[in-house]
Amino acid sequence: MNPGVVFYGWQSAATLESHLERLRALVPNARALLVVDDAPSADLLKPLLREEDRLVRNRGPLGCGARQQAGYRVALKLGLDPIVTLPKGLPPELAQRLLAALRTVPVAIGVEAGPRGLAAVGASALGWAQRRIAGLNLTGPPSGCRAVTAEALGLVGWDELSPGSVFDLELALAFAERGLAIQEVPVPALQTGGIPLATRSAQAAARAGFERLRGRLAFPGPAPPPRGEVPSVQRGRSLPVAKNGPSEGEKGT
Repeated sequence: MNPGVVFYGWQSAATLESHLERLRALVPNARALLVVDDAPSADLLKPLLREEDRLVRNRGPLGCGARQQAGYRVALKLGLDPIVTLPKGLPPELAQRLLAALRTVPVAIGVEAGPRGLAAVGASALGWAQRRIAGLNLTGPPSGCRAVTAEALGLVGWDELSPGSVFDLELALAFAERGLAIQEVPVPALQTGGIPLATRSAQAAARAGFERLRGRLAFPGPAPPPRGEVPSVQRGRSLPVAKNGPSEGEKGT
């Protein structure tokens, strides 16, 4: 295995150094840490990186999906497998929990947990839409924090998905369409994206549900579904875990 970590978002040298040190300690066998940044000050981050690490410049749209796509392009070119993505604002310790989940499944997705008030209502509504309309068995919105094998990533057209925040949900739907088992990993909730993100997420879920009824892929990719399965989101194929933290097998990792 040649694991790699894609750490993306608007970075600053003052906050990034401690995150990189903790990531290196948590994933000591990581072949490379890829830091994705589209800020003009990205060159200031170079002194913080080891020779094997990479500073990836995102030259596309300014969105978290575009940053993840930029990281995936470099990670696959370097032959990294599996690949962990970790957005700015989430603790580096999540990398270990995501990698632990890959012992039994090809995809682990961080799902936002813990918001209160109107944000909790929106997250619950989106989780309901994912399960009931799209058939994606995740209890809340994907956070952009995930671990995935290179083989699973090669089954979907991730480079053609939305460059914005809805990229996370579209990618999860694309994995589920191909019958890939997904392990849900609860993560701290980030700042919500508001009504525009909720609307785009609902549209993506509806698109997947509609195409599932027609027996077609909503998010086509370079490879057919595994084992000749009918192209549709497979109900019950993802494996959510309890919201109160890691399972017994994950503790101590």
